[in-house]
Amino acid sequence: MKPSHLMMLKELALLGALHSQVSVSSRELGESLGISQQSASRMLRELRDEGMVEISRGRRTWVIIGPAGRNILMEEYSDYRRIFESSEPVIKGRVESGLGEGSYYLSKKGYVEQIREKLGFTPYPGTLNLRLDTREMAKYRALLDDALVLSGFTSEGRTFGDVLAVPAKIDNVRCAVITPKRSHYSDVVEVISPVCLREAFTLSNGDSVEIILESP
Repeated sequence: MKPSHLMMLKELALLGALHSQVSVSSRELGESLGISQQSASRMLRELRDEGMVEISRGRRTWVIIGPAGRNILMEEYSDYRRIFESSEPVIKGRVESGLGEGSYYLSKKGYVEQIREKLGFTPYPGTLNLRLDTREMAKYRALLDDALVLSGFTSEGRTFGDVLAVPAKIDNVRCAVITPKRSHYSDVVEVISPVCLREAFTLSNGDSVEIILESP
């Protein structure tokens, strides 16, 4: 969304358009935003065409913010809450299906015992796979220097490598974001927890998940 469109959405919300129709004029909006009346009128039409607002015209122009515009403002609100209310980093990713390898690795005593000792819980035998975009992955990787290390081991003639684990929580559910220490290029991380996170939060592929990362 254009920054100018977001500014107008915020101005309309401040006028009360988030909850009910409000009477507006492009001249007053232009003055409030420091732009011309023509620019304000054009931006209002563009927001309507994008489905962000609904406009009714009669003797006066009435505007109410639609569901799409409300979602944009809620995302802004969520971002500012994280900035001002939380000192802990937050990452967001989208759920996707894995290859079922999580349950195999979490069946190995060498990892399970270390998870109990270092993270304080017995993991559910499966992981939640999250795909991170470039910005979210950069935030996550910035914490890996201080991550807990689940040391590699040899079992049944096979070598299992070190795994990096960052303690975290989803809402109030404890979990940890894990990634193989040797991995450098994947944009998918796995989340372990004492519970099945897909069931606990009724998650489907494509759903967005917000994770609060904690200091190890």
